[in-house]
Amino acid sequence: LMGTNGVKMSKSMGNHIPVFSEPNEKFVKVMSISDDLILNYFLYATEKTADEINDIKAQLQSGKVNPRDIKIALAKDIISIYHSKEDADNAEAEFIKIFSKGDVPTDMPEFNIGEEKIWICKIISDNGMAKSNGEARRLIGQGAVSLDNEKLTDADYEFSLEGKEEVVLKVGKRRFLKIVK
Repeated sequence: LMGTNGVKMSKSMGNHIPVFSEPNEKFVKVMSISDDLILNYFLYATEKTADEINDIKAQLQSGKVNPRDIKIALAKDIISIYHSKEDADNAEAEFIKIFSKGDVPTDMPEFNIGEEKIWICKIISDNGMAKSNGEARRLIGQGAVSLDNEKLTDADYEFSLEGKEEVVLKVGKRRFLKIVK
């Protein structure tokens, strides 16, 4: 089975889909595979028959179906094998909510900030959204960090919840943190 980037699947390369990961994480990872790997994943990661896979191949070659729709079916098949059909449906709904509609996840980790001011890079790195303060600085500089959908540009920003009960910190496309008092 090829990794999500088309190279041999490897945990150290970060291109794997862990069997024991949560359905939402599996869904996102399957959706990130390149279109040319779809058949490989159907063949080695699902219980589809050869005839079903040939039908999928014909659909892809015809160009009449969007490969994204076939990847959604693939993700749901894989999640149904390791979890349940209900988990697969929920993961699809969550994916659409976040990536198609630009909304925030239903469930996300929370960080209690209290009344104090905290350096934004420290919040990001302490909550595992970046490996270090330096990486957090780089992400801010690249425009990959936002608070309640407003891009952060100042890596020296000291954050507090003045006048708010909570905000959502987003790092990259998939990392979210609810900051609460």
